[in-house]
Amino acid sequence: ADDTGEALGLPPSGLTLTFGFGPELFTDAGGADRFGIASRTPPLLRPLPRFAGDALMPASSGGELCVQACADDPQVAVHAIRNLSRIAFGRAALRWSQLGFGRTSSTSTTQATPRNLFGFKDGTANIKAEQTTAVDDDVWVPASDGPAWMAGGSYLVARKIRMLIENWDHTRLGEQQ
Repeated sequence: ADDTGEALGLPPSGLTLTFGFGPELFTDAGGADRFGIASRTPPLLRPLPRFAGDALMPASSGGELCVQACADDPQVAVHAIRNLSRIAFGRAALRWSQLGFGRTSSTSTTQATPRNLFGFKDGTANIKAEQTTAVDDDVWVPASDGPAWMAGGSYLVARKIRMLIENWDHTRLGEQQ
């Protein structure tokens, strides 16, 4: 079939797709130039160090390509990823995915930061869209910071954090805070 069909009849729902590249696209784990593009690697694009308390799982870490699909209807976002994965079959393999929901922090001064599943507000100090100087300085990559193709782009750091709600609910508030 040309389409997986789960979104037939649904409107586009504000679907946006964002593509990013991981360090592994430019060089493999041994540092070999896999596709002849190692010289185009942005200098700040490198794996994160381990942090205290990390329980990283290799199968859910790293990768060459990141695709983020956002839409007002989660069915439309899932449809986009599902069809891209299907089209890429034999050329790319899905390493890991994460289904998300809702706004997890405010991106504008007109929005309130919602509470997460633990009942706390995360991201209240994040840069807001109206802070244009901060956005320009801290979000968008200037031409002086790497290869020309990266200018105006941005970096994404993703960490999967397990929320063990049942354990959390049995923890004293002081420990939670």
